Amino acid sequence: MSNTSYVTSVSVCEDTSQNFELFDLLKQADPGYSAVDPAKIKLYVYDGAKWVLSTAGFFTAVDKDTLTLDASAIPNFNGAKLIRVLGYDSTGNTFTLDVTVNVTPVNDAPSGADESVTVANGDVYVLGLADFGFTDPIDGNAFKSVVVNAVPASGTLLLNGVAVTAGQEILASEIDAGHLTYVAPASAGGDFGLTFQVRDDGGIDPDCGGVDLDATPNTITFNVPSPGLATLGDKVWEDTNANGVQDAGEAGIAGVTVVLKDAAGTPISSTTTDTNGNYSFTVTPGTYSVAVQAPA
Repeated sequence: MSNTSYVTSVSVCEDTSQNFELFDLLKQADPGYSAVDPAKIKLYVYDGAKWVLSTAGFFTAVDKDTLTLDASAIPNFNGAKLIRVLGYDSTGNTFTLDVTVNVTPVNDAPSGADESVTVANGDVYVLGLADFGFTDPIDGNAFKSVVVNAVPASGTLLLNGVAVTAGQEILASEIDAGHLTYVAPASAGGDFGLTFQVRDDGGIDPDCGGVDLDATPNTITFNVPSPGLATLGDKVWEDTNANGVQDAGEAGIAGVTVVLKDAAGTPISSTTTDTNGNYSFTVTPGTYSVAVQAPA
C-alpha cells in the first residue's frame, strides 16, 4: 500500500458556502493525477496546533466525491484556513490532500443612528459627522457619505448654500467641513425629519459582492419650537388737515375694512375697525403689510 501527498489552494468568499469536487482538487494539485474511486475519506481542519477531525461546520462532505466549505460557519472570518482530506481508494492505496482555503473578505454594511436636535426659529444648525451616528464594527471601514432619503418637511437643508434634494449623496468630507446646514423655519414649529442612510468606504468586491450602504434608514429630527404670536394693529382716523398725524380732535372711523397681506402681498385676513377706529390682527412673527379700503 502506498500513500501520496498533494497540496493545493482554493478561495471562497466570507460568509458563503461552496462545493468542490474531490477529483478536481486532486487534479489541481497534480495535473497528471488519474481518477480513483475513493472508498473512504476523512476530513480534518487545522486549529492552529493540531489537525482536528471535522464532521460538521466549516468543512464537510456531501458524499465521497463532493466537499463543502461553508464560511458562514465562521461568521465574518477572513484569511487562511488549512484543511486536509485523507482518502483510501478501491485498491487500498491512500492519499493526503492538504488545501489552503483563502477566505476573501466581504464588506458588511455599516450602521447609522437616530438623533434629535433642537433648533430655534430661523436659526441655522451646522450638521457634523457625529449627527449621523456612523459605525462599522465588523470591518472598521471609514465613513464615506450620506444618502438623503427625505428632506425635512419644513425649513431648508442646504449644501454649500444650495437646497438638498431627496436621493442626493453627500460626501462625509463635505459634512466634516461644515458645508451641510439646516435652516429652521421662522414662522412654523414642529418636528421635522431628515431621513438618511450611511455609506462606508469598503466598496463592493466584483467577485464576492458585499454591502457598503446601511440597509436601515435613520432619522435626524429637528425640534423647532412653535413661534410666539404677535399683534399687528393701528388706527384709522379722519385726517382733516391732511398732515399724516392724528391731531387732537381728529376722531377714529368705525367700520373701515382693513386687509392683512403676507410678505408676497397676498391677502390672508381682513377685519373692520371698531367704534374708535382701532383694528388688530394676531399673527406669527414675520413680514406683513396692511391695506385700508377707503371709507365713503
